[in-house]
Amino acid sequence: MPHRAARHSLKLQLALLVAVCVLPLLAFGALLVQRYCEQLLTQVEGQTLLLAKKVMAEVDSEWAAIEGGLAVLATSDDLTEGRLEDFRQRAQAAIASGILLNYVITDAQGRQLLNTLVPPGQPLPQGGTPPALRRVFSERRTVLTDWFVGPVTGRATVAMGVPVRVGDEVRYSLNMGLPAARLSEFLTRQALPDGWLVALVDRSGRIVTRSRDAARFMGQPVTPELAEALSRQREGRLKSTTKDGVPVYTAFTTSERWGWRVAVGAPVALLQAEQLRLLRDLALAGALALLAGVLTAVWLARRVLATVRALNQAAATLQQGSALQLPQLQLREAEEVGQALQRAAQAMEQVQYLANHDPLTGLANRGLFFELGHQRLELARRQQRPLALLALDLDGFKGVNDHEGHAAGDAVLKEVAQRLQAGSRSADVVARLGGDEFMLLLGDSDAEQARQTGERLLAALAPPWAATQQPVSVSIGLALFSGGEEDLEALMLRADRALYAAKAAGKHRLST
Repeated sequence: MPHRAARHSLKLQLALLVAVCVLPLLAFGALLVQRYCEQLLTQVEGQTLLLAKKVMAEVDSEWAAIEGGLAVLATSDDLTEGRLEDFRQRAQAAIASGILLNYVITDAQGRQLLNTLVPPGQPLPQGGTPPALRRVFSERRTVLTDWFVGPVTGRATVAMGVPVRVGDEVRYSLNMGLPAARLSEFLTRQALPDGWLVALVDRSGRIVTRSRDAARFMGQPVTPELAEALSRQREGRLKSTTKDGVPVYTAFTTSERWGWRVAVGAPVALLQAEQLRLLRDLALAGALALLAGVLTAVWLARRVLATVRALNQAAATLQQGSALQLPQLQLREAEEVGQALQRAAQAMEQVQYLANHDPLTGLANRGLFFELGHQRLELARRQQRPLALLALDLDGFKGVNDHEGHAAGDAVLKEVAQRLQAGSRSADVVARLGGDEFMLLLGDSDAEQARQTGERLLAALAPPWAATQQPVSVSIGLALFSGGEEDLEALMLRADRALYAAKAAGKHRLST
């Protein structure tokens, strides 16, 4: 009897064929979803930290602008000569043109000598001045307080104090009060993704303001898990819960200048929603694979895998700090991720630029100057090459701000920066350290070359100026690197002393 071949149902064979094709595809899809979700989590964590740094840079910039205004007021003749009531009128005018609440003058014991919120003749508060402001006298520098309740207004307030110097003595502390509620303006400028939260936290770990429900949580301590993380490190990421009970992926960073923190939270639910969306897409892809067949499934899988690999490579490049070169992507969802990576790269570049450059003039700021200065000094020491430092300070600049306003003053500073860059070499380090104080580090310059450069800058930084009719000029102090173990700070001190000598000798001159 002939052997009969086993017969199988065509439907069963097709079902088996579809199963053989679909099951690997579904397994691949599950792996792809897992990889994609891991990538999304990495992306969200990176974006929160980048946003925290960006907000911190803008807050630092705001404080720097306020500090600059206070420093100008602190040089007022009314203050240095003790005419406090005459100073009140000038302070009232400054308040009317800005966002500040009041100005307060205190002595070394923290006693208030003038408060623009208290009319002349009425008793001043006997207490309530933040003890931190006394450090203005002991440390002889600007101090920013934590959140406190103002003794006159009874409102949540933050204060900044700068020293008022008379000779070598710090006679007063000139303080400004800023309502904590107005600090929320720093945060409302940010274009936050839906549901994201940004909080500004002072050194004591209390919430100064938030991008949402600021009045409700102002002055409260941060959550215990965030407080514990803040106590251990200046910058980091964690998964936590907000004060109103929302689970978030949190990133935080700390201001090097003031010690304040910015915390950014991205809701966990948003990422979970994205994961659910991916699972729905996977189910749809499986249904399409059943209809389209094996070839379509293989073709689609290869496209998706190539896209994921390209995005992973782009993400790895961004994480390493290299320039982002996004490849051509074939999927709309992947293009959205690619665009997010591009935005993250742009935000990182902006944060790095803001951290290293003066926002007004575009010159190197104090931090970048010190970093480059130490490098150049160490190189000059190893190679036994000459190096010179020029300290520059504008003469008559105060008259520009007093008579023509700060806008004209800013324009003069920009023009000064342009002339400095035009009068220096590309290898020189030109920096604005603050106010009208500039530094110029000259590599491979001996005494004669440095003096010629200084004389050239004296001529370049002289009237006429496009932005003012005031007789603004410059005084320059020159210090030459003497070799040995002398550090950058000592070289700067010698340059500053030479600058003071130039000022004392009549200004608009070069001194060594």
